[in-house]
Amino acid sequence: MRYLSLLTALLAFCHGCGESLSYRQVSVALGDVPEEVELISVSVFRADSQSFVTSATISAPATRLALGVPAERPLEFRIVARTNRPGPQSIGGTMPAYANRVLRTIPLGSEPAQVRLAVQPAGVLTVTLPPGPQLVSQRTQLVLEPTSGNHPPVLLWVENTRVRNSFSVVLPQGYYQADVREKDKDELLVPSGKGIYVGAQLHSLAELELTNYEETRPGQAVEIQLVHTSSTPGLVLTSTVPLSQQVSLEALVSPGAELREQPEEVELQFNAEPQDLLLELPLPPTELPGEISPLLFEEDAQGRLEIVASARWGERVLSGQLHLEVRPQALVPEKETQLRLNIGRLRALEKRGTLTVELRDQDGLLATEAVGEIDLSQSDPFIYFEGPSLTELSTASLGRLQVPFRYPSAPEGLPVVLRARYRSTIDQRVLTSTLTLGAKL
Repeated sequence: MRYLSLLTALLAFCHGCGESLSYRQVSVALGDVPEEVELISVSVFRADSQSFVTSATISAPATRLALGVPAERPLEFRIVARTNRPGPQSIGGTMPAYANRVLRTIPLGSEPAQVRLAVQPAGVLTVTLPPGPQLVSQRTQLVLEPTSGNHPPVLLWVENTRVRNSFSVVLPQGYYQADVREKDKDELLVPSGKGIYVGAQLHSLAELELTNYEETRPGQAVEIQLVHTSSTPGLVLTSTVPLSQQVSLEALVSPGAELREQPEEVELQFNAEPQDLLLELPLPPTELPGEISPLLFEEDAQGRLEIVASARWGERVLSGQLHLEVRPQALVPEKETQLRLNIGRLRALEKRGTLTVELRDQDGLLATEAVGEIDLSQSDPFIYFEGPSLTELSTASLGRLQVPFRYPSAPEGLPVVLRARYRSTIDQRVLTSTLTLGAKL
């Protein structure tokens, strides 16, 4: 016993690098653990320095274990309950089913302290960072903050931002937001870090991007958009004479700022159905904001037009798109019978896009008189909607809604599905539609 006391004192001194620590025995009891769990591990870290303290592993159905930990120091207890299902090799090769991360401070005492910990559904998140900008300090810390729940954030050291980095962590199921540590926020941003979802018993993948804060300084364009300057935006009603329509191209910048630098190049792409819908190809504006040369349609023209604009500032390229429905004014759509979904082009850097929800009649015309509500809440949780998932559709919507969303993470090898449900407030008719996004491998 005398030698054990000496060894404990020596370990306490070494672990604190000269700091005198008092240790206390802790009896850790876990809550109800589901039957599929085979192994349970508990690791303890110093909450302030994230330095490792101790760990232990037990086999289910046992749910109690003993650990020696520093007293009167903030500690982080990390619990992982694993099944026998295969999982990523980066976290040991078996899939975790439940986990939790809990902060505790153990008081001094001679008797073992009792600590009860619960487990929550969990999965694995692998975060990849491609080579990014050079930091003055060479290294930074990536912070994964839960947007719900009370478990502490995950801190990941990025030793060199100029090379590709990859991290795998076990996390409770839910949404997370990624950012850099506070002291580096004047240098770096993580534009794709919002809405990261970790699925239960899934290997979720997220590729984040580190960008210079300087790239989004006031006056720097962050988005471009096409605007149909019409009394019926998105809808072109042709008549018995050739019709001219105007579309403008705008650059969005930081609030309260003006565009500081014009793009080096602006390009337009027109996707028309039928191909001869436009009488001639319009020209882009010479500066932003500016108007595209008029869109000219033949008399009583009918079809669909997608305009894609891109503006380049050096290596930075921003793009925007606009969908126009073209039909003769005398052609009146019937009741809505179809619900269609389209996401166009995803913005790769920020992992976000715009979902277009359209109601059409049996002939494919936009049901401009449709009134009801669009419910997107049954979509897979990897799709993160920036606004409410239940939206009212009025006659002012002209049968079309555009909903911004983020898609920063996805389950390995599995598709992600958007699900929409429309319910008419006039006759209670219900229409549904799904859209599948490709799997990430």
